[in-house]
Amino acid sequence: MKRITKLGLAIVAHLVKIGVLILYFLFSYQWQHKLVGLINKRWPEEKRPIRSVFLVYAVNKYYQRRFLYTWFARWCKKEEWKIIPVDLFFQNKRFILVFCITAFESEFEPGSKNYRNGIAREKLASVEERFGLLRQNIGAPRKTKAGILPSIETKLGVSNSLEEQETTVIAVMKAIDKTMELENLTASETNIVVIGSRGFVGQELMRLIPQKGFQGFEAIDIDTMGKFRDEISVDLKGEPTIILNLTKRGALKQYLPYIWPESVVLNEVYPEPSRQEVAMVVAAGAKIYHIVGPDGWVLFPLGGGYHNKIPCCAAFPPEDLKDFKIVVSRMELNERNRIKWTLY
Repeated sequence: MKRITKLGLAIVAHLVKIGVLILYFLFSYQWQHKLVGLINKRWPEEKRPIRSVFLVYAVNKYYQRRFLYTWFARWCKKEEWKIIPVDLFFQNKRFILVFCITAFESEFEPGSKNYRNGIAREKLASVEERFGLLRQNIGAPRKTKAGILPSIETKLGVSNSLEEQETTVIAVMKAIDKTMELENLTASETNIVVIGSRGFVGQELMRLIPQKGFQGFEAIDIDTMGKFRDEISVDLKGEPTIILNLTKRGALKQYLPYIWPESVVLNEVYPEPSRQEVAMVVAAGAKIYHIVGPDGWVLFPLGGGYHNKIPCCAAFPPEDLKDFKIVVSRMELNERNRIKWTLY
C-alpha cells in the first residue's frame, strides 16, 4: 500500500509539473494574453469570466519544486524575475489566473542584500509594470499578489494596492468568529492578542477587532516579543485567549513557550505552522488552528495547509459577505507524531 501511495504521489507531482509546462507554452506571451482578452472583454467588468490575476512567488526551492522541474526553473531563472503562468483558480463563478515570479522571498524580503541596496525596489517596480500590462491585456478587473509582496511594494513605494488587505481582513475576521464558535467562546469572556499588529493586514484589523467587544485586547509587533513573555503571558494566564498570528514564517515559534492551556492559536501566516510548532502548542495543553482560505476549485493543488482552497489574498468576496465561507483547520499530532488536519 505504501508503495502504491508513493507511486501515486510521484505521478501526481509529475502531472502538475507537466501541466505547468503546458500552461507556460500556451499562455506566456503578450499576443496570447491579448487573444484571451478579446474574449474576456466581451462581458461587462463585473461579469467577465476571468475576474482576477494573482501573482505568487516561491518561498524557497522546496516550494518551487512542487510546480517546476529543476531544469525548467533554471531555464526560467535566466530571465530574472520572469512572470510565468502556474495555476488556475475558480471562485464565485469566476476564474483567477495564477502567475509566479522566478524570485525567492529571500531576494526581496526586508533585511536582504537586494532590499538594502535598492535592487529589490527596481526589480519589483519592473514586475509591477509588467503584471499591470498583463492584467490589461487579459481584461481582468482585479489583480492581487501573495504573501509579503503587497506590503513590501507599499513600503518601497512601488504600489499601493489595498485589495489583498481588504479581502484578507474580511477572511481573518470570519476565521476568528468560526474559531470562537468551534471552541464555544464568547467575546465578552475571551481575550485576544494580535501578533503582528503593525503589518499590512494587522493595521486594518486593529480598527475592526475592538468592535467585537473582547474582554481584553492586546496588540504587539514581532519585535516586542518581550512584552508577550513578561507581561501578557503573566496577566492573561488561565484565561481563554485567542492568539492571532499575522507575522511571518517561523516567527510564531518564539512565542509558543509562553502560552497557556486556555490559549487558542489562530495562524494566518503561510507556510502553515511546522510540526515542531504544533508539538509545542500540544505540549502546552493549548489548541492551534490555521486559516486555510475560502472554498473554491484549484487546477493544481497548492499543497501544505491550503487543502485545495483559495488563498485569502487571491479571493474576491461576494456582494453578500454571508456567502463568503472561510475554512479553518484544527492542527493536532496523530499517533505517528505527524500533523493531523481537521477542516471546518
